[in-house]
Amino acid sequence: MNSDNQPKKTTDAPCGSPATAQARITLEDAVHLLPHLVWIKDAQGTYLAVNASFAAACNRTPEEIVGLNDFDLWTPEFAKKYLADDKAVFDTGIPKSVEEPIQTSGMSLQWFETYKTPIRNASGQVVAVSGIARNISDKRIREQEYLKAREAAEASRKAKSSFLSAMSHDLRAPMNAIIGYSDLLTTADISPEAKHHADIISASGSLLLDLLNTILDYSKIEAGNFQLADEIFLPANALREAAHTIEAKAVQKSLSFSLQFHPTLSSLSVRGDGARLRQIAVNLLDSALKHTEQGTITLAAETLPVSGEEILLQVSITDTGKTIPPERIAKLLSPNTSMDTTSASYIGSSGLSISLCHLLADAMSGSLKHSPCLPTGNTYTLQLPMRLPKQTPHSLATEPPPSDPALFAAKHPMRLLVVDDTPLNLRITLTMLKKLGYDPSSADSAESAYQAISTGTCDLVLMDVNMPYVSGLEATQKIRAGICGADKSNLYIIALTAYALSEDRETCLSAGMNDHLPKPMKTAQLIETLRKAYAQLAQPPP
Repeated sequence: MNSDNQPKKTTDAPCGSPATAQARITLEDAVHLLPHLVWIKDAQGTYLAVNASFAAACNRTPEEIVGLNDFDLWTPEFAKKYLADDKAVFDTGIPKSVEEPIQTSGMSLQWFETYKTPIRNASGQVVAVSGIARNISDKRIREQEYLKAREAAEASRKAKSSFLSAMSHDLRAPMNAIIGYSDLLTTADISPEAKHHADIISASGSLLLDLLNTILDYSKIEAGNFQLADEIFLPANALREAAHTIEAKAVQKSLSFSLQFHPTLSSLSVRGDGARLRQIAVNLLDSALKHTEQGTITLAAETLPVSGEEILLQVSITDTGKTIPPERIAKLLSPNTSMDTTSASYIGSSGLSISLCHLLADAMSGSLKHSPCLPTGNTYTLQLPMRLPKQTPHSLATEPPPSDPALFAAKHPMRLLVVDDTPLNLRITLTMLKKLGYDPSSADSAESAYQAISTGTCDLVLMDVNMPYVSGLEATQKIRAGICGADKSNLYIIALTAYALSEDRETCLSAGMNDHLPKPMKTAQLIETLRKAYAQLAQPPP
């Protein structure tokens, strides 16, 4: 006790005292018991001290190692590396951490995380280097296994993507004839009964194509290979196009169909993926149509403000059909469950499409919700954030569909060449173009296409991609390189192909093509693609 009756403050024991010696002994014991390798080396790389784990790794005792250097313990390759790391610590005075292999003649290769620290004397000079190495071989094995698994998964994803692309092509090729010719028949001068049969064939072909696209989209999302477009479009136009797909069917079922847009939506342009918006709307409308036997179907759309550069597009589709129980629809809209066949069968074949709609909405950072209506009916509410463009291109102003398709060429005059090695597909495309008032020329190979372009006059080429010997992609690249003459190198070329995935489109554009028209195609798609091409060709050169 001191004079104030308080306990005296203790101070550190002086160097060399029994307390210090006891502490040093305890610390040395702890270092020796560590499972990690611990050592101290001088400036010449001579070992001054090592712990028991280090010695055991070398099949020696600590006393045997003291006085040795790295070349006495390790292979020359490893010894040189270790000494270089030591020198770096000596020269800079900065600790060094590395992951490195350690191996002697008596042990297998092991990976260690090594941390080397400079030891300084009283004047601050680096006189030794201490090191501690933690065995991370198990971690490295897990990392290698993870990398192998990731590489295998990536290879599997690529194989799946290639398979899907090939499957899509093989299925679309015959469907091109079914959909193309049935589409031509629906506009032909035939009997009402024959036209009815053609309508059924056309509708069935379109349904089969929609199902194929849905399966492909599901697979792309699952494989993490799904991409969204970023383009300026009019949501009102996309929704009107979706509505057109069911209007005639609604009339056939004696259903009332209503399209309700907020006034601000009619001329509003946004940035986003217009094709996906249209796809969601088509699938939801088709679902409503399938299980509504009487009453009405309504598509309503409006925009909700979010910020100065973003709006929230809200689309509601309401029907008076059989109400879908919430517990069943929840399984279809849940991101955490796979496709539920029971729920899908309850609401018809549209179940797969509804699940895809939810996945698409989620991919677009939006949401899709279902609400039951009383006494009967359903409402799907889609909300998608959309960015406002800085300016709206004049080209977004759309033309109405031609009242007489045969007059289309008169309003959009172009000299056309169709290149396709398959006689059936070539005949379909030529027939469609002639129905629009064009007099197209044709070629059945890349070589004959070069000849036709070089000796004739041509504004636009519809080029099949999958041709033998010289593909449409190679032919396009050669045309761009001037094989038909420098004055023909900038021809407008449209890829005409059964390869319809987004990456296939990018491949065509990267090869120098101007646009991509997937098979099977309908007259309306051909018209829209030609209209877009004419708008580009009509612009004065820069």
